[in-house]
Amino acid sequence: MGAEAPLVAELINFGCHVYPSQAQRWDTHLHGFHQLDVTVAGEVWLEVEGGKPFHSRRGDAVLVPPLIRHAHRTRRGMTIGMFKFRAAPRYWALLGRRPRGLRLPEGLVAQVEDAGRAMREHAALARPQALAALTLCLVETVRRAGAAVPAAADPAAGRFWRVLERVETEPFGSWSVAKLAGECHLSPDHFARSFHALLGQPPREYLLGLRMRAAAQVLSDEPEVAIKHLAEQAGYATVHAFARAFRRVLGAPPGAYRRARSEL
Repeated sequence: MGAEAPLVAELINFGCHVYPSQAQRWDTHLHGFHQLDVTVAGEVWLEVEGGKPFHSRRGDAVLVPPLIRHAHRTRRGMTIGMFKFRAAPRYWALLGRRPRGLRLPEGLVAQVEDAGRAMREHAALARPQALAALTLCLVETVRRAGAAVPAAADPAAGRFWRVLERVETEPFGSWSVAKLAGECHLSPDHFARSFHALLGQPPREYLLGLRMRAAAQVLSDEPEVAIKHLAEQAGYATVHAFARAFRRVLGAPPGAYRRARSEL
């Protein structure tokens, strides 16, 4: 995992948040990026769809992959470091597709706490510190999982990552399985098999999730954008077709998703 292949493609946001010392529960939600929660003080329960809640105290962390519904609750208040980030494509398989909990060394928890303090004082200067703390947490996650970097398993993997990094920056581009295969200099069948082996999902499922994750981000961040315009931008001929695809991935139609996000 050298400098040429960072774990984190983009640190979207980080904060070390202090919540009041009374029982609270936050609404269930999901998003199109990874999130790492590190409990610094108090205790928190992270409820996840289709699994048991994670009960965390100081030193416990939970990694939540994209498009997993989850909610936080606390009985006595908490302080929690929240990293929201986009993982580099080559590490998706290593980070997993289900939420994962782990215990962090005390020194690493202190780094997260220090990064949160620095972020409150001067956010721009603190971002490199926050990114370094996040990277160390993710290295610990991968190390505990005992997994090998998937690029080592396939000589064509380097081409995969370069192409997928382009695709991630152009989620509404005219991508298809055939086009991705051509970019990797592989036949569509060979590409599909290799893609599934490296990332644990078919390329069509990946492309659908990519577009819907990007659409969900627009719905959250740009309330003035009409759903019809967003459907066209995402490559759908009708709002109905777009809404059906969006609901398949995110579990709610675009309008309901936008309303729910505005209420958080």
